[in-house]
Amino acid sequence: MTNVWITHLLEDRQGTLWVGTNQNGVIELQNGIVRRYAHDSGLPSDSVQCLFADARDHVWACTPGGLAEIAGETVRTFGSGGRSAGARRSRRVCEPGWWARGWRRQRADRHLAR
Repeated sequence: MTNVWITHLLEDRQGTLWVGTNQNGVIELQNGIVRRYAHDSGLPSDSVQCLFADARDHVWACTPGGLAEIAGETVRTFGSGGRSAGARRSRRVCEPGWWARGWRRQRADRHLAR
C-alpha cells in the first residue's frame, strides 16, 4: 500500500471509525476488528470521495463509480461507471445541501453529533 491517502473519516453512533481512502476503499475499525470494503467486495470503486451515515446507521460511500451503502457486512451499489447517473449523483451527494435517501448530509451530520 504505497501512496494511500485518507480522504474522509467518519465516527458513527456506535463509535465505529470508518476511513475512506484514495485507492484502498473503506476501512471499518470497530472494537479492535478491522474490515475492508473495496471493489472486490462490492464498492463501485476503491477511491472514496466521502462517507456519511444515515438514520439507520448505514454508512454510505461516494465514489467516482457510484454510491454504495454499507449495512452490516452487506454492500449495495447504486450506479456504476464514471459517466452513469449514479456516479454523478454520488459526487453531488458529497456537496453540502444535496439530499441522499431523504437525508440532507448537513442534517445527518448534526443528528449524529447529538
